[in-house]
Amino acid sequence: MRLLYRHWRTTRLGRRLNRFSGWWFGLGLPPRFQAVLEVRGRESGRRRSNPVVIATVDGKRYLVSMLGPGSDWVKNVEAARGDAVIR
Repeated sequence: MRLLYRHWRTTRLGRRLNRFSGWWFGLGLPPRFQAVLEVRGRESGRRRSNPVVIATVDGKRYLVSMLGPGSDWVKNVEAARGDAVIR
């Protein structure tokens, strides 16, 4: 975890891994519990893609943020009022 995130920010290695993961999961390749979330940035307005984990609890599916509710993608989804695409 420390290699990928420091001070609640992604490291250079983490950004590269996220780019690769986004490409891989966007193609629908395994593992199936991971996906790519596409949402419009709350400040830039540009489309952002983030790899996410889908957790299943009691038959319901949830997106999991490793960095908690302060994560940028969570803030973007909240600003977009849930208008996002999961691939």
